Amino acid sequence: MTDTVTDSIKKWIASLLFSADSVGLDTTDLSQLLKDGTVLCQVVTKLKPGALSPEDWISSPQSPNDYIFNIEAFLTCLKTHFGVSDDLLFKPQLLADYSPSGDQPNNAATAAVVPTLLHLMNEKYDVPSYAGLKRSMPQSDDPIKALRRDFFGDIITPDSREYTLSRNLLNKHVSALPRLVVRPRTSHDVAAAVKFAKLHKWTVDAKSCGNSTTLFGLRNNSMLIDFQRMSGVFLDHKLKTATVQAGARWADILRAVSPYIAVPPHDAGSGVGSILSGSTGPLVNSHGLPLDLVISAEIITADGEIRNIREGQHSALFWAIRGAGPLSFGIVTSYTLELCDMLVPYDSKVYTCTREWYLNDAPQVLKYCHRLFQATSFNRTLICDLKLSVEGCIMQNVFLGNPSEGKEEVKFFNVPDLQERTFTEKVMPFWKWYSKQAIEDKGHYITTAGGYVEALDEEIIESILNTAAQHPVGGYCEVKVEFMSGAVTEVHFTHTAYPFRQKLIHLLFTSRYRTNPELWKSWTRELFNKIKPMIVGMNFTYADETLTSKEYPQMYWKENYPLLQEIKAASDPQNFFNHPQGVQPLGTL
Repeated sequence: MTDTVTDSIKKWIASLLFSADSVGLDTTDLSQLLKDGTVLCQVVTKLKPGALSPEDWISSPQSPNDYIFNIEAFLTCLKTHFGVSDDLLFKPQLLADYSPSGDQPNNAATAAVVPTLLHLMNEKYDVPSYAGLKRSMPQSDDPIKALRRDFFGDIITPDSREYTLSRNLLNKHVSALPRLVVRPRTSHDVAAAVKFAKLHKWTVDAKSCGNSTTLFGLRNNSMLIDFQRMSGVFLDHKLKTATVQAGARWADILRAVSPYIAVPPHDAGSGVGSILSGSTGPLVNSHGLPLDLVISAEIITADGEIRNIREGQHSALFWAIRGAGPLSFGIVTSYTLELCDMLVPYDSKVYTCTREWYLNDAPQVLKYCHRLFQATSFNRTLICDLKLSVEGCIMQNVFLGNPSEGKEEVKFFNVPDLQERTFTEKVMPFWKWYSKQAIEDKGHYITTAGGYVEALDEEIIESILNTAAQHPVGGYCEVKVEFMSGAVTEVHFTHTAYPFRQKLIHLLFTSRYRTNPELWKSWTRELFNKIKPMIVGMNFTYADETLTSKEYPQMYWKENYPLLQEIKAASDPQNFFNHPQGVQPLGTL
């Protein structure tokens, strides 16, 4: 097949779908241009408007099956609407090549598809220019068509094949039905979506990676902004910063910024919203909270404007989102992180060990760790991850130093006069250990309940053991005990909206189950309520839907709440971003 023929086809496609002088496909191989079927479907739609409806093909194909689905839709359309004979058609599998060499030119596919496209080129269709279509486009009462004029990402309606997948979150308890899902490609798309939602008085929800366990993650009849297509990480070696788009996952972020470190939250699969809401992580004692490393952000505010915020530029808004999260103030499309010099290179190996005790030994383990915590800050080069479940008491330690010294260093956590049931040790890359923290199973119902306590007294320990020792059938429950000290306490509580800067212990009850969802939910809440009188505060990342409008401001933000209300009144006085437990404008509860 000559280059002249394929170049002519590419120029015809460019002029057909864009404009006569927009032919920027010269460097794109024809088979790669057509392999997912989207361009083919757009071509027949342009040649005969209405020949394919949006439901007939997938605008954002993700797999070989999606590619074949689109190509089959194109070929069927040629037969039924264009009268193309079978001898001019080709096998979909030939074009949708997804082999290891699938990113290379597929000469066989090119040879097969060229006769079909030449036939379409040589037929005479009355196709107005792109500019002419835009000028003559009639005003439509259909709001989705109006949105398409300004929004260039994917628009997924409830009758689309992609709708169910796009609204799925990690937690099956969250099963709301948004009226529309949009997947922006740029910040301008997000701004267009916000303006559109405000014009039509729709509520707006945002989905970063879908790993939120809160029941407030999605609401009925909202516009859901899904950041799946905005997941880039842009590293500046000179400034030692990384700009992270809202759809990026933390495990990917940390690999991208090596050899530096961006202080991560616990869940390697979580995204932008988690750290801005105050989530903690395995490095809080050595490096501080993840949100403390955020030095700027891009946010779409209630007026639909794109604002870059940092200290000295929209300083109040920047202060507010670090701790109160973006839900009350806008849609954060990206943030920039200051990168730290890692105690060890990110991709180098670290010493890890896992200790397991019988559940009956858990009180002794908890009391010993509590005494260490009260006496001194934990060693900043040691990570201590402590969990309790029906399987027992499990502690995982990671030493951020020379692996050969790790075995000696972790003796800091040896519980006197108590033998571990098992003790295993490994040397592995830090990123590999961290990536294992990702929660990927989206088939569970999840209930989380957590808060900060100042001490582990007998009543709290008893409640933890009761949770771990017995639970309904059909699921699994664990209690995570996190001792917060060191670097996290060196920042004043007014530096950001996150107020918990003293030495505290974070308790997180997490139940995952597939059956009896209401029974599990009520059981988890009942056990947590036994220690609730001792709770001095809660992390907004694990928002508690049982808190009243008078309770949650104090539980989440303490003395910082009045200032948050002032900022809310200035940036969103009409409360367009009206999260159920969000910051309310000054003058409201």
